[in-house]
Amino acid sequence: MGTSAEVTRNHMEVRGIGIINVAAMFGVKSIRQEKRVDLVITLKTWNEVPDVDRLGMEQEYVKILGIDIPHITIPVRPGRDLARLIEVAAFQTKLKSAGYNPAKELNDRLIARMAAAARSEAQRLNPHLLALEHNSGPTLRKFPGKCWQIGPASV
Repeated sequence: MGTSAEVTRNHMEVRGIGIINVAAMFGVKSIRQEKRVDLVITLKTWNEVPDVDRLGMEQEYVKILGIDIPHITIPVRPGRDLARLIEVAAFQTKLKSAGYNPAKELNDRLIARMAAAARSEAQRLNPHLLALEHNSGPTLRKFPGKCWQIGPASV
């Protein structure tokens, strides 16, 4: 859980403006006494991030008080809507923690399409082969020579 020291509670520094009292400015519903930290975001200039994660398949973590917290590095440059980028990163992390990973979904879909294309091509080259669907049902095994045997998938 994240919390603040009593002396600085409800206050925040806004660069270029100074210290503000969040509760006085936005109301008491806009503050919390403590909050679980679910994501750490590091903003770096575009040229400081040589290897930009474009897929989101790998998850990085940072340790805070011995707890692994998801960490995302977002490359930024003038004109990018930082608030929107951070909001999208937060929603993406929320979806992943709920078990939904769109990058994995897309990857699985692409692999299934490539496998179907490979089966189609194999059947086009040799129309006598059986199309295999996800290892369910009978399988086709080749034995030495030109002998094929059809058997259960579990064999």
